Amino acid sequence: MKRILLLICVVLAGFGTNAQNSLSILNLNTMVWGSVDQSIVQTEGTIENTNGSAPINVKVMRMTIDTVPGTDNYFCWDQCYEPPVSVSPTAITIQPGQRVEQFYADYKPNGQEGVSTLAYCFYDQSNEADSVCATVRFLITQVGIEDVFMGNESGISSSYPNPASSVAKINYALKAGWQQAKIVVYSMLGSKVREIKLGQDQGTLKLNVSSLPSGMYFYTLVVDDQEISTKKMLVTK
Repeated sequence: MKRILLLICVVLAGFGTNAQNSLSILNLNTMVWGSVDQSIVQTEGTIENTNGSAPINVKVMRMTIDTVPGTDNYFCWDQCYEPPVSVSPTAITIQPGQRVEQFYADYKPNGQEGVSTLAYCFYDQSNEADSVCATVRFLITQVGIEDVFMGNESGISSSYPNPASSVAKINYALKAGWQQAKIVVYSMLGSKVREIKLGQDQGTLKLNVSSLPSGMYFYTLVVDDQEISTKKMLVTK
């Protein structure tokens, strides 16, 4: 246990720095969308040995930053490890210039909506200071990105993060043949506070809420003068 705590301190101390960094994380989605109906939400990544002269025995450590109560998560590095395991017992040897596609981070919403944040750090087994880390956020809503983007009707997702303090993101999709579309934001009293025109069949609207007072808001998707869907959003400071 003392060794693991020391390792955490060493890795965190080097987080965001490039000192002694012989490892690189590629193709890892750090914002992972999902819905409460999914059994598992997954992201995967590739680890590269950028050291041009020596192989590296690489282990991975998972650190829980903040998770939604009632959810589960685990990671796979050669094998899959569930809590309470936070450090892979075995290492994978990566040759100079080699890329290994064997990392998976799996998240089980278990019907719970919200945002869970976890960090995954990859390090040289013989030199724990030689590490690289990535923070992954699992964004689980009542309507997942697949439901919005792959449906045949116009629709919007729940905003995320929720609550939001600076920027709230809303996924939207518009049915073929639309002419005009917008998202309108209202206060609790029904006053219009924002109106954003949409110009693509689907996408993610980044809504700046930093100037809005804390409180509950509603946003409505309007397509060709018809109100399609309304959802609520919480703003906090």
